[in-house]
Amino acid sequence: MRESMNDPADPSDAALARLDANQDLLRFAHWWSSWPAATMQLLAVVARDPVPSATLAPSLVHWIGGLSPLSRVLISVDEVLITAWPTLQGPWREAAADRPIIREVYGLPEPPPPVTAPRWPKGTPFPRAATPSVEEAVVVARMASEVAHIENIEFWGSLEYYIQAHGAFGAEVGQVGSLHGRSMISFTTDRTVTSNFGRSVIEASVPADQLVHQTLTGANESEVLIFHMLKVSRSELMEL
Repeated sequence: MRESMNDPADPSDAALARLDANQDLLRFAHWWSSWPAATMQLLAVVARDPVPSATLAPSLVHWIGGLSPLSRVLISVDEVLITAWPTLQGPWREAAADRPIIREVYGLPEPPPPVTAPRWPKGTPFPRAATPSVEEAVVVARMASEVAHIENIEFWGSLEYYIQAHGAFGAEVGQVGSLHGRSMISFTTDRTVTSNFGRSVIEASVPADQLVHQTLTGANESEVLIFHMLKVSRSELMEL
């Protein structure tokens, strides 16, 4: 597995460790969506031993960033982090300390309150955009998407793993990988799936050669993806 994932341009142990951690992220997401009870039992067993707890802790810290604060699995994740925390170092130790239960168990001080960003005055119109035209704005957006695409592929280790991460984390994948967000648009080819995402559904005809199919094991939403953006005329759009 390592040989197939190794990037010749970055053959360091750190790069391999990052790829292994990203694979753990995909595994956890797949396990939790398919076998939630078994995943919690597995983490409970891991939490009994400091060594595997410390090994999995970095991946778990990444994983919980895309979970709901009310997710049941956070209880099991916290058990692993409690066991691993004394041996964690650097950013992993700091990230684990963000969990309230870690601060409670180890008597850590509460973090300072977040700085409230200034808000635009209500009722005041926004100033005109810096770009003078829609065409130039599209060019800027495309460039940002291409940067995010490169960063996400580097973060996840390959394009295939990035595509699978998109299926595992959905819209939150941009919060885990690139600082510039995500670079793919996801939609389904199955009309029956659309009812899970809201009442308003937009249908469009898309060239088949521009589509990439989701390869994540267990994905069942008939998901396909498009890189960056796709120009669709109003005549091709239809609200269902």
